[in-house]
Amino acid sequence: MYILLQIKKSLKHLAVTIISTLILTFILSLLVFLIFKSDSSKIDKQKINIGIVGDVKDSYLGVGLGILETSDSSRFSISFLALSKKEAIEKLQKEEITAFLDMPKDFITALSEGRHVPLSLVTMKADNSLVVEIMKEISEVISVTIVNSEYSVYAMQEYLLDHKLDNKLSESTDKLNLLLLNQVFKRNNFYQIDYYGIYKSDSIFVYYLSAIIILFLLLWGSNGGTLLYKKDFSIYKLLNLYKVKANLQVLSEFVAYVFMVVLNLIFVFILFFIAVLYFEIDTISLGINIDLVQLFLLSFPVIILISSLHFLIFEFNADILTSIMSSIIISILMAYISGVFYPTSFFPKTIAMLGNNSPVGVSFRYLRLVLKDEYSLKLLIYTLLYTILFLGISIFLRKRRLKS
Repeated sequence: MYILLQIKKSLKHLAVTIISTLILTFILSLLVFLIFKSDSSKIDKQKINIGIVGDVKDSYLGVGLGILETSDSSRFSISFLALSKKEAIEKLQKEEITAFLDMPKDFITALSEGRHVPLSLVTMKADNSLVVEIMKEISEVISVTIVNSEYSVYAMQEYLLDHKLDNKLSESTDKLNLLLLNQVFKRNNFYQIDYYGIYKSDSIFVYYLSAIIILFLLLWGSNGGTLLYKKDFSIYKLLNLYKVKANLQVLSEFVAYVFMVVLNLIFVFILFFIAVLYFEIDTISLGINIDLVQLFLLSFPVIILISSLHFLIFEFNADILTSIMSSIIISILMAYISGVFYPTSFFPKTIAMLGNNSPVGVSFRYLRLVLKDEYSLKLLIYTLLYTILFLGISIFLRKRRLKS
């Protein structure tokens, strides 16, 4: 009976909490937009811009640059720009390009004739950066690849001529050139590439989405000022006399509070679902391996843990302003050391260990696994133990207040 009264009492504040939820959702959505906008611009800036000085009207050079820009894996980290020598020097001086390769006019012709005309790598005089060193290595690799490819072709041609197979010379030369070209473009098959996200094996989207959900739950706790503040405690003492003891009071109020949190989260998840459909977002490609219903159900342990934390904060403080301020400050501090703002790997080992095993840290780690459709019984147990601990302390504090 008492639990139903608490739920009914909480529902009177539904409109206020929905407005609060809308404002918080808007702020966090804007934050996500700014983060990803910033990251996308950083990715563009991180690409190495290399100028190519040469006659791009030459069919071989033009086709080669076209393949590099559209088909080769290097296009994700290097941009090749066809420039005149004057343009290349100007862009280099303005630091719009890192370096440029100066190809002599007879470079392609010389290759076809078996002559080696060296390429020139031009950089700023005082620039001894890692990028320039890498470019020197790239130009060296280009030279070695071209020279060895030539040796292969000439050796094959000499073999055919020696064995009087002149009729197969043209066809065999084309086949060998294609084979050598394919070996260059398939070089990624020679090794395995492992991609690590911002936090160990998590993708950036999984990390940010987990952080936003945790941050939402933490900041939403300030609504406890509306739902959990007790203006007059005498009624609770009266209920205690009528056998509605401290444990029943706390558990009933906590269930009502979680009920309100869930109602507001359902509203947020509906908005998120509409956004996913409207913008045709492929969640699988972003590293999320579960649907929204599964996410909501599997994140319930995190919801009750963070709710129990806020319940304890409001139970500990009698003053509403102190409670709200304590809730916000504790939430931000715990989020900070738990890796919500920065990965804990940035912190000293002691702080990182403390953050990872704090209530928020455990919730954060658990949620990131859930988004990838992975599970950890250990983290789930920790989540439930923290919840029981916070509710136990809340019951103890309520008993003490009822006796005072």
